[in-house]
Amino acid sequence: MRFILITFSIFIFFSCASYHNPREIKEASYDGLKYESLNRYDEKRLNQISANNDPLTICHKGDFEKANELFKKDLDKKINEYKYWNEISSCYIKHKKYTQARKFLNISLGRAQKNQDKSIILNNIGVIHMENDNFHEAKEYFKKSIQLNSSHLTPKYNLSQIYLK
Repeated sequence: MRFILITFSIFIFFSCASYHNPREIKEASYDGLKYESLNRYDEKRLNQISANNDPLTICHKGDFEKANELFKKDLDKKINEYKYWNEISSCYIKHKKYTQARKFLNISLGRAQKNQDKSIILNNIGVIHMENDNFHEAKEYFKKSIQLNSSHLTPKYNLSQIYLK
């Protein structure tokens, strides 16, 4: 009897350890974060907003060069807007160019006035750390982001991903 119990316990342990959670939501209506990040947009929604030539959307669709040119055209008009610099950094994050992304996030943080805006930027800095496996630093940035604006779900989700890893 004891042998069967031990064998069953080992079987359960290894079956749980080998489970792969794909972390993707197949049905967009179930995705609670779908409006918080372009990473969560499906192709249909990206196509709808790319019709207005939004550089961040174009970047998410993979055309980094075209997006960069569109960002450059808006420089004079948007030089003091935190969102402009944050969008440029998001494009660099999408293309895994983290040093450049961090540079633009620092500019964005310097222009942000509201805690809500700073929260978004700190979350993105946390994403850079998470992508570089600096989990301790990422966790601290996500916590700061949550402190500044507890209504945003994305830093909470990102923090939970740190704990899962």
